[in-house]
Amino acid sequence: MENTLAAVGALMSGSGLDQVQTIVTETNRALAGHEQQVRNLLGQLDSLLRSLDAHRNDINRTISALNSFAALGAQNQAALQAALTHITPALDVLLSQRTDFLTLLTSITQLSKTTTGLLSQTSAGLVERARQLRPVLTALAGFDSELGSTLMSLQTFQHLLEGSIPGDYLTMDADLSVSGTLESLITGGSRIAPSTATNAPPTGGVGQLLSGGVR
Repeated sequence: MENTLAAVGALMSGSGLDQVQTIVTETNRALAGHEQQVRNLLGQLDSLLRSLDAHRNDINRTISALNSFAALGAQNQAALQAALTHITPALDVLLSQRTDFLTLLTSITQLSKTTTGLLSQTSAGLVERARQLRPVLTALAGFDSELGSTLMSLQTFQHLLEGSIPGDYLTMDADLSVSGTLESLITGGSRIAPSTATNAPPTGGVGQLLSGGVR
């Protein structure tokens, strides 16, 4: 019994039980008056650990993806270093022109404000001008079928004339008479009907035609 107690005494004296007593005493002193806060903290910690445990598979997949990304970066370390080396001069240029960029952005902001104010003041007028322009566009659309075919015929006539009379032996000066007036076309009014052919004898002759006197 004496030897057993001596061994137990030696064990207890070297096991740090006196330090455990000090730790318990200081812990009680630190937690005194904060029991409810510590209890709430432990409850939140328990909820956090439960949430982490529920998303354990997602966390594992994220860690695996990060591991793969790190391995890929390690394999392409030389390419990344080369890219960073080449991009450094470009960044230096951008940094040196930072003041110009700020001035440009300030000017763009001022232009945007001015444009917004201008549009807010003239939007009603622009809408009215567009409404007034609609008859003009309608008149042009209806006029296209007549003028287009006439211009195509003149182009065909020009090619045939150049093919039949090479060189500059014969020149032609012609005017195209379009029915209607510019005022009626702009205002969208009705076009004047083309005049009908009359039986009046043609003026001029071959001499005037060759000399450019007849149109």
